[in-house]
Amino acid sequence: MNSLPRLFALMTGLLPGVTLADEPSTSIAAGEVASLACQACHGTNGMNASPDIPNLAGQKKLYLAVQLRAFKSGARKSDYMNPIAAQLADADIVNLAEYWSNVPVGTGGASSTRLDTSRSPLSFPASFPNGFVLYRVGPEEEDGSVNRFYANDVAKAAARAGKPLPNGSVIVVAAYPRGSSVPTFSMMEARAGWGEATPALLRNGDWRYALFDAKRRRRDEVNYARCLACHKPVADKSFVFTLDELAKSSAHPEP
Repeated sequence: MNSLPRLFALMTGLLPGVTLADEPSTSIAAGEVASLACQACHGTNGMNASPDIPNLAGQKKLYLAVQLRAFKSGARKSDYMNPIAAQLADADIVNLAEYWSNVPVGTGGASSTRLDTSRSPLSFPASFPNGFVLYRVGPEEEDGSVNRFYANDVAKAAARAGKPLPNGSVIVVAAYPRGSSVPTFSMMEARAGWGEATPALLRNGDWRYALFDAKRRRRDEVNYARCLACHKPVADKSFVFTLDELAKSSAHPEP
């Protein structure tokens, strides 16, 4: 087997000469249920105007299955798709491919409907940084910016006790551009019930996310389903990449 067929077999999970027709029977209905997670980024009708998000509606079934298997195996890299595809059983992949290949390409163009998952319910904490501990500074990013990581008292207490972060936890990251004393912010917060409407493939418990500009105004043009996908791999750390540092660190002095 030369390299190209071997790569194809790896990505598709099929042997040469085997097609999707030889796989277990598909279910458009099951694919439609699973597609809710896809819709958060790709659009409710499988079409999205973003230049870096492909349309799914009407795509060829085999092509869709190949891409999902490549994301699942890691042969194709994506911070967003790898953790989503890793959760899919082979039947899920086949059903999703069947569903999206049968969705007609909409005459109205990209979907303007946004799922609740893609929006953010967060408000910037009015008292910040009061009630927060600064637990990490830096290192300097490639663009010269420096991030400062804060956790509220609820998150700090749980992390230092070695417990999962409970509802009421808030993490804020202040990003200072090179040479600037005025930061922008990213934030994650967990509140009871916030995850209930989120499809299982994307759900981060009850955590939700938001970005804020230098005036602490939430950026509602951002699709926050990407944040959910990105944090999915650290479910065992309460979905917080820096949980270990929070648990072990002493408070940093403010500048």
